[in-house]
Amino acid sequence: MLNIGDDESRTNEKETDYLKMRIKPSDKARMSYAAELTGVNRATFVRTSAAREAACVLREHQNNAQ
Repeated sequence: MLNIGDDESRTNEKETDYLKMRIKPSDKARMSYAAELTGVNRATFVRTSAAREAACVLREHQNNAQ
């Protein structure tokens, strides 16, 4: 099983890896606007949103596996 660690242990981890992807211009615009509304840059918004969603999916999977 994948060991994802807890949120606290990941806060000290350095951000050294890159993730590159192609997205629709309209999705990029929505992400940019949402980032602006929350007061962070787009990269931070996308990174934290994706990490939060991944944690949610993994928790649901673990709950279903029990």
